[in-house]
Amino acid sequence: MSDDSRTLGAQPREAGPRRLIARNFLSLSVASLAGRFVSLFSGIYIRRVLEVVAIGQISWCSAVMSYFSLIINPGLETIAKRDVAREPDKAGHYVSILLMVQFILAVVGFAFVASFAALGLRGPQVSMILSLQAFALLLAPLNLTWLLQANERMGPAAFAEVVSQVLMLPALFLFIHNPTHVVRYVLLVYPFRIGVIVYLAWYAGRRHLLEWKEVRPTLQGSGALLKQALPLGLSQGAILLFYNFDAIFLGFARGDATVGLYSTAYNLMLMPLMFSGSLTSAYFPSLARAQGETQQMQRVSMEFLRILEWVGFPIAALGWAAGSHVVRLLYGPEFAPSGPLLEWLSLNIALVFFNVGISQPFIAWGRQTELFYITLLAALLNVVLNCALIPRYGVWAAVATTILSEVAVLICGLIYRRKICPISWLRVTLKPLGFSVLTAAVVRMLSWLFPGFWWAAVATGVILFAAVFWFTEGRTFMKLLNELGVRHVPQGGN
Repeated sequence: MSDDSRTLGAQPREAGPRRLIARNFLSLSVASLAGRFVSLFSGIYIRRVLEVVAIGQISWCSAVMSYFSLIINPGLETIAKRDVAREPDKAGHYVSILLMVQFILAVVGFAFVASFAALGLRGPQVSMILSLQAFALLLAPLNLTWLLQANERMGPAAFAEVVSQVLMLPALFLFIHNPTHVVRYVLLVYPFRIGVIVYLAWYAGRRHLLEWKEVRPTLQGSGALLKQALPLGLSQGAILLFYNFDAIFLGFARGDATVGLYSTAYNLMLMPLMFSGSLTSAYFPSLARAQGETQQMQRVSMEFLRILEWVGFPIAALGWAAGSHVVRLLYGPEFAPSGPLLEWLSLNIALVFFNVGISQPFIAWGRQTELFYITLLAALLNVVLNCALIPRYGVWAAVATTILSEVAVLICGLIYRRKICPISWLRVTLKPLGFSVLTAAVVRMLSWLFPGFWWAAVATGVILFAAVFWFTEGRTFMKLLNELGVRHVPQGGN
């Protein structure tokens, strides 16, 4: 293993922070994986009973709602999380500000959604769904997930979400049976969401992460917070443009059924991104504390990027090689056209994992303005290409523009990274990229030769990649296990 590959296990004096990062990542990943597993089963059931058109309507409304949700949290929670990670005693101050500011913004957002729904641009059914989803905006200011993440207590928040999803699953089977129950499906989420909010508030007080007696909703200091958050909020808005604009535009140009097929593939593509989210949350406090120390910034961010690549690249490879088989297995022949879409959207997984590793540390280092410029350019490119290509090429244009937008983020991110804490990204990327391409080729070929045994081809690819990982990164992995508290484990790999 090369010298730069030893960073995960080197420097014993930092074993404590690394152990905390690793445990936070594992707890978040396990919880996210369990949550995605439950969501997968609920998604299978919902798609089979609600069918393509209703799924398209719900997905279209969710895409629209994402823009209104941004009004409530234009980067405010991220800035608060960063500052509380550095100074935990400021928790009461930031909770006080966020409760007041976000509630005002939630009322404004709710009014916007109600007005937009009243226009009836997509018909009465879509307007009804959109209006009901708007109530989620009023609950958003009460969610304290960001506070637990700032204090590196990420497991409880993640597992609370999992428990709510598990409890919701039997409710789906009990109340949702056919496409006429789409309104019930939208409303069913609210009792469980409220339960999570109450639990997190109780946990924060119980563990003394927050002294509730210090919380006094106020606007004092909100101006400075909004000023810091604005570039990040604009960045998030730009990100939403190239994540959701294609689905919204497809709804107007090609109808609900097309949106249902595209959103099915797109949502499956998004599932593995839980790992990038877990890693980002786990590493965020350490990245924030490293600000101002160049060597520490390089070391932590290099670790961050390397792990993201080893996780994300093989997932993208398997998705590209066998996505069609997975879609048909999960959702049945009605959603079979989503399969090829998923295969090519899977390439976006590799791009997203790499871009998160390159660009997301900017937020922890107070360089959110640069991230805004990156995402703005990609968003503008996405909107222009969607408007030009979707009317002519339909859903495949949406796939292509999604990938091209992420490529634009990659290029711009690398340009800025040369100025902001440069790292040897190519050296750590070639190995996981090369082995992932090899895995994709093997699985694709075996699936084509033996279509009835595609699952065996996927298993072969997983075994192949796991073997390669063990012999190239096994020692680093075993050191990480030791940092997690696993002792006397013989170290393997070269």
